[in-house]
Amino acid sequence: MNFKIGILTIGSLYWEIEKQQGNIHTRDDWRKNRFEINSLSVKVPIRYGRKSRKRENTYTMVFSPNLEKEKHFGYAKVLQCINPISKPDDLFEEAQNLWVAEDNIKTQNENATGNLFKSWGCVALLINPNKEKLHQEEMKELRTKWANYWADKINKNEIKVDFLEKLFISKEGILKITWPKTTDGTTDLELDLLLATSTLPEPSHTSPEIIAKAWKDNIDQAYYFWRNQESGITTFQDEAIKVALK
Repeated sequence: MNFKIGILTIGSLYWEIEKQQGNIHTRDDWRKNRFEINSLSVKVPIRYGRKSRKRENTYTMVFSPNLEKEKHFGYAKVLQCINPISKPDDLFEEAQNLWVAEDNIKTQNENATGNLFKSWGCVALLINPNKEKLHQEEMKELRTKWANYWADKINKNEIKVDFLEKLFISKEGILKITWPKTTDGTTDLELDLLLATSTLPEPSHTSPEIIAKAWKDNIDQAYYFWRNQESGITTFQDEAIKVALK
């Protein structure tokens, strides 16, 4: 088993730097210590669709598989992990480190690192279908071990199936989006595995005008949108959002 893995990032997980004190985890440290220098751009079904209390009820990004049918894709970033997956425990470690960074966990303790979800989202796995065909036995083992590991985390907290459905995550802990393509839309991403955090969207799609109004009402939070733009993390909604912001 020797699989290349990356983290599929949308929004601030890719660019945010926390100013924190003491010997604690930060997203910046996580990115510097665990990934290759250069990121990869990929085409994925994403949109603005989750109200964030942390960001004054303005909108952050969510995965939205139904956009694939409408061919409404955006562009996200993949951070390629320095260390390959040589055994299932390596995968679990990357998932745990992702969650620590995602949840901005400040200290290492069992409560902090013993989870992969909160009420707003959950870590999930993607497997490259082409690589799964080439390495059937090893991928089958990894998929099974991941499902057991992931289910143990979820079952301890009595997560319901409808919650997972809203996150587009299967009961085996697999994110229900098509394996990403590179930005030209013709070539599959050349990694074996991806981890991502799927966050809980609003019940229905939100218009660009409503999204923009939330930032107009809390103008200091609009940096989230512009930082995504600067980082090359975009959605099909962006041009309409820009018009509405003006």
